[in-house]
Amino acid sequence: MKRLYDKETDNPSLKSTQDLIKTIPLAYKQLLKEVFKPYGFNGFKLADLTPNLTRRAQCVNWLLWYRAEVFGKNMEQLKREKEGKEEEKKEKEEKEKNWTPPQINLT
Repeated sequence: MKRLYDKETDNPSLKSTQDLIKTIPLAYKQLLKEVFKPYGFNGFKLADLTPNLTRRAQCVNWLLWYRAEVFGKNMEQLKREKEGKEEEKKEKEEKEKNWTPPQINLT
């Protein structure tokens, strides 16, 4: 009988969960806490975490992100949103690049 957290058993699950988590945008990494806080969830205690519980929480976080940002949209809508976000990012970079500090006249 294999142990519960045997590396041979655990590695495929670990790799697939890591790949899944990489697809979540940074702004949504704490979505699990944000969504469930009104229901009394304050996060996990480090002493209570196990590899399985951690992966389950990560998968739930991905599902919450998917529901919030992707579910119910067709591919054209998603492409337009992505293009809009890229344009906003370019505009923001341009503003930052062209920013000059205010000039103070001390005379």
